[in-house]
Amino acid sequence: MVWRDGSLFPWRPKEVTDPAAWPFDTSGQMWVGDDGKLVAGIYGENPRVLDEARQAELTAHPPKQKYPRTEGVYAEWLGACKGGAPAGSNFADHAGPLTEMVLLGNLAVRTGQVLDINGQTGEIANASIPAEYTRPEYRAGWSV
Repeated sequence: MVWRDGSLFPWRPKEVTDPAAWPFDTSGQMWVGDDGKLVAGIYGENPRVLDEARQAELTAHPPKQKYPRTEGVYAEWLGACKGGAPAGSNFADHAGPLTEMVLLGNLAVRTGQVLDINGQTGEIANASIPAEYTRPEYRAGWSV
């Protein structure tokens, strides 16, 4: 994963020949896979494949829906609180790992380094990070 934040925009891929068509003047996502690239807004809105022929094929013949649709995140959360199905963005499977990814991305931006993580331990494998970045000092009488 490559995290870009603030004014660190991703490079414009060769598939985007018109600079005005590049979607990252403010924010968004770019996913780079073995078979191509996909861009979307910051919350996943307006996704599109950068290969025009493949995008046209996907528009004409959308893939089969994989996940059930909900009435929205708030209704889903309330239903889970009332004993219904777990929310799709539950803490263990979604919110926790997402928070770790966001914090790690911000740590990389703050330190100005590419960070490699040991997947088993969760420790940063290739850099020394100042303790105050990851282990804040609390006021006397307060702790976590």
